[in-house]
Amino acid sequence: MSVDPAARTARRDADLAVAVRLALDGGTPGGVEPLDWLSTTAPRRRRSGAETLVYGWAGPWGATPLAV
Repeated sequence: MSVDPAARTARRDADLAVAVRLALDGGTPGGVEPLDWLSTTAPRRRRSGAETLVYGWAGPWGATPLAV
């Protein structure tokens, strides 16, 4: 996504900063950290704060960006 430089305002820049931060850290202080990234290219286990999350979104053939 790109932003038209003529459309930039302080408010729009602030909104974009919040959106990017949310996309990168999941909105959780400390972010979201993959736990099994050394053993797979599609991490299933992630830490979000004190909680461990498990996502089973990859099949035996690997990850797919399209939900079936």
